[in-house]
Amino acid sequence: MPQSIRITFLSFLLILSCWKVQVFAQTTNTWSSEFMARMDHSIGQGWDDAGDRLSASIFESITDQEFFKTNVVGDVQASLKVQRKIYDNQDILDSWTVMDIMRAPLYLPIPLMSDDMNLSGGSFGLKLGINFTGVAYNIRQVKPGNIDKLIRTQELQRKLNEAKEIGDQIIELGSDEDSLLYDNNDEKDDNIIDTIANFAFWSKNNPKVRARYSKLWNILTHPLSIPLSKKAFDRYPVGNISSYGVEGSVQLGASIGWDQFDVTGLSAGQIQAGVGLSTYISGDFRISILKEDENHAQVKLTKVRNVGQTFSLGQTKLEYEIFEGFIIAGNTVLNIKEEIIPFSVVFNRNQAKQFDVAYRYDLSKLEAAVAYEKATLGRFKASEELSKIEGSGVERSFTREQIERRETVTNKVKLSILFESATSSSRATTKAIISLGKEKHHLFSSENIQYTGYDTLWGTSESKKHSFITSVILDDPNHFTPEKVSLRVEGRIDDSHTTVKELASYYSEVETALQKELLFPSPPAYNLRLTCEELVDHLVYSYVKEQCENEDNGIEEKSDYGQVSFFYQLDLGFRQLEIIRNADKDDMWAALEKAYGVDSGNWSSTWRRGLSFLINSPLTLLNIPLYLANLNIPNGGRLISAIKFYRAWKKLRKVKDSKEFVTAFGKLFRTVYFSAEIVKAIRILTAHEKVPYFFTAKAERIWGQMSSAGDSMGRAIPLIQEANDIIEFDRAGPRANGDRTAIVEKINLKKISRTAIKINFTLSETPEYLYFRIDRSPSWGRYKNLMKAMILNQGNFKKGDNEFIVDIENSTGFMKTLAEKLFNGKYSTLLLAYSIEEQNFGPVNSTRFEFEYEPLDDDEEENKDQEVISNQLLTGAQ
Repeated sequence: MPQSIRITFLSFLLILSCWKVQVFAQTTNTWSSEFMARMDHSIGQGWDDAGDRLSASIFESITDQEFFKTNVVGDVQASLKVQRKIYDNQDILDSWTVMDIMRAPLYLPIPLMSDDMNLSGGSFGLKLGINFTGVAYNIRQVKPGNIDKLIRTQELQRKLNEAKEIGDQIIELGSDEDSLLYDNNDEKDDNIIDTIANFAFWSKNNPKVRARYSKLWNILTHPLSIPLSKKAFDRYPVGNISSYGVEGSVQLGASIGWDQFDVTGLSAGQIQAGVGLSTYISGDFRISILKEDENHAQVKLTKVRNVGQTFSLGQTKLEYEIFEGFIIAGNTVLNIKEEIIPFSVVFNRNQAKQFDVAYRYDLSKLEAAVAYEKATLGRFKASEELSKIEGSGVERSFTREQIERRETVTNKVKLSILFESATSSSRATTKAIISLGKEKHHLFSSENIQYTGYDTLWGTSESKKHSFITSVILDDPNHFTPEKVSLRVEGRIDDSHTTVKELASYYSEVETALQKELLFPSPPAYNLRLTCEELVDHLVYSYVKEQCENEDNGIEEKSDYGQVSFFYQLDLGFRQLEIIRNADKDDMWAALEKAYGVDSGNWSSTWRRGLSFLINSPLTLLNIPLYLANLNIPNGGRLISAIKFYRAWKKLRKVKDSKEFVTAFGKLFRTVYFSAEIVKAIRILTAHEKVPYFFTAKAERIWGQMSSAGDSMGRAIPLIQEANDIIEFDRAGPRANGDRTAIVEKINLKKISRTAIKINFTLSETPEYLYFRIDRSPSWGRYKNLMKAMILNQGNFKKGDNEFIVDIENSTGFMKTLAEKLFNGKYSTLLLAYSIEEQNFGPVNSTRFEFEYEPLDDDEEENKDQEVISNQLLTGAQ
């Protein structure tokens, strides 16, 4: 973790050592043996996985580049910047959201002083900058072609009706074992995918690889495909989003800094260091188009005005070229640069006034198609007039008027593509009027978002994001309704190389947040003592045989659990918020002690807290300079964080007005490094309350994937979520494509005989469709999908416990296929999801297994018992 001593010390060493990396130095320097050992260990966890993570770090750095830069007239600078971002939707489709970005800025710097004032070794400057930027985004979904059948209900129903097995209820969707995973019409296989696959560690069937590298040319060409006309709309893929517009700003800034000074004798281009203060006014005019289906589209207009101030400290960077590019018409094209930022802290305060309006068009109607073409150019008068006429083919989807005040602090360290870490803390208050159809709502909210994370060239990465949104949504802004006040808490954890200690902390956070003890199975802290042959492809041990033979045979080591991810969401209503506000002082400090991992009683009184502060004061002082390097020692900051929470809580107790209540409650969550502890504290205080929740977690090397959900809390939170999903359809980030009420609560596999496996699972609701998938995913080796199938439920599966048995020798048809894939002899994963209505599937639940089939020899075959296990589906709840 970035805040732990282990990682922070490593980061500190990297900051010092990377000045001597060969690409910068004039003399050759070798990496330390410890550095190379860490690289070897990371790659040794599995070539396929390590190669993919390595590629991710390089890819995201290289694609975020300035394509060219030139002076147009005088000091007016023009450039073209492109970038690709990908987001995992975490659904049964293995779909990813791909966002290609192009920016074309024009910048005119206007010095307000004829010459910068010279200081000792540096200078002081005062400048006015004017900037105009053309922006275009393209957002699309990348998904497997054979799963695409799930989306088309009529086509699926036809195939189900044609199926002959198990009462016309099963359709097999094919396997990726002998064919490409991606072969649908929207995503033709790219030659570049095949080319890369020939030289890379990963399989081209990997969905992430497809998302990252498919249609690479789209990064440059997507503005040419914006559907500005009906003819262009007909060619545009269903589900794709185009967003384009202009951003402009005027910025007045003062800076003091130093340029081109020497660091440790290295010659490395331009080095800048300084302190800056600026104030700005900016605007954003943007149009977004969503193609819903062959005849319907939404067009959204967004107008934003920002006024703010920015203060930057350090903002130190060292730029160098990693590709010189080439010259066209006297200008350098594709000049790729990288940079080192030893430390950068930026404080920003901003007030934004925003207006959104969107119309939905039926382009099969002539008048609507004409209005659509005008709207794509920013002319919405015809759309507004037609939206008032029933049956015109144009209707207003939504409007939003919003004022937001936000403060953000970001801290960044970047050592080229080798290492990058960042922390960010953002808090905002929002007042908005939202109209969805004929309903109008007034929203007041206070939002706090904290992020910490790091990423490395060799694939080791970790990120944590927590958000706290306190809100009240009212039909009448002058009438306070307590039951409409709510708090939504979200936590997201992603770790590529998880240690025993880290996994225990993640378990503790999620289990405390959900108030569910022993929610996750406990894997061994040490790998089992195995022979070299047994180590190969073992669940939690990924050393290959050659590595094992170089060590003591059967050595034990602390487990590395590989990549894990956790997401949880809590909805607290006014009753729970009142419990927190009205808590006893002693109960509050007891909850904080437990949440922050402090021995009971150490913070129970003023003098005990003072003693604790004195003991940890050296670490507290050390955290001040470490903050600039984006590092933190937990023992030096946890008491300060707890005291800030306690003081905000004391002020909250005095608040009565609903709007002030929302704002004051939001101030509880102002932290950077201790978001998880604050989540624990509020849940300890509300431990006896039933709180609606949703969570999903994945740990492929340990127990697979788990999901669960509680009851909905009513209208307040769902309305906010619904509004955001509808209005922000052009947002950056993953798309939630599932039904969070369709939960597979548990799944279990058990080998009950030499040839038979019993499958048990529990469903929260009665399903319409079930989705089964088996992936062979060993700790070392390539990912391979073995089977995908969907079952139309005809009364065989119900809410509650379900089970059935498959037999590899006595089952037939689909059941035999399922048995064969389960008895594949390798560590694999069974994934299960279901839908309550049509193809709106819920979260995937999964379990890891390894079943070896041992056929009888001839003598045993002659004498075996003739009794076989029935493979009939057992119906009804158990």
